[in-house]
Amino acid sequence: MTPLVFRWPERSSSLLLPAFFALAVAVHAMAFYLFQVVYPPTASIAPPPAHVTLLTPATAENRALLSWLEHQAPRPVVIPGEPSPGIAYTPSYRTGGPPPRSTIAEVATALPWPSGLPPASRRSAPAEPTRPGIASTLRVSESLRPRAASLPATVALAPEQGSRLPTVYLAAVTAEGEISHLFLQSGSGDPALDDAAGKYLRTLSLLKAPGAPLLWGTVTLVWGAGGQTP
Repeated sequence: MTPLVFRWPERSSSLLLPAFFALAVAVHAMAFYLFQVVYPPTASIAPPPAHVTLLTPATAENRALLSWLEHQAPRPVVIPGEPSPGIAYTPSYRTGGPPPRSTIAEVATALPWPSGLPPASRRSAPAEPTRPGIASTLRVSESLRPRAASLPATVALAPEQGSRLPTVYLAAVTAEGEISHLFLQSGSGDPALDDAAGKYLRTLSLLKAPGAPLLWGTVTLVWGAGGQTP
């Protein structure tokens, strides 16, 4: 047998290499175990199953939504080349514009034209006769009528001009026939006239009723026209 060029040492059986392999396997197994503990696998969530929702008029909420959709539905659109759906065209000048926010009050009395006659020839127009005033009437409620026989049917109070709404007072009458309390329920529109009416009512006296409790009722003054205020 030809001897080798180099002299190789003879190897004896040793467990060093298998020990290194076993140690490497153990280290890898420990590393995989630590990764599983520190970084656990993420749980995957499955997508929700597909479902269909129908809007039926079975509930009040669905009916309200369907009504809103019907009112918000787009109007039909005329497409060129297709027949019209039957919508009549209304010009804007036929509908009219919105009314003005405020109107200017017209002058009720016209300005007089100057006379063409000389000053000496001018004659003053005769004064219009004064119309007699309409007397105001005094009315009481049903509870005060048995003791209102002494009250006058008409009074001298009347507004200076125009008509007024009736003045209504809530009155309290004592057993001596005197009006002790007055509370304005509805006025005529003229506070001064209502105040004069209250002062006038306090001067009136009803029939006496000894031992009777305080009697409540309404007194109404229906105003005339053309008279003088007190």
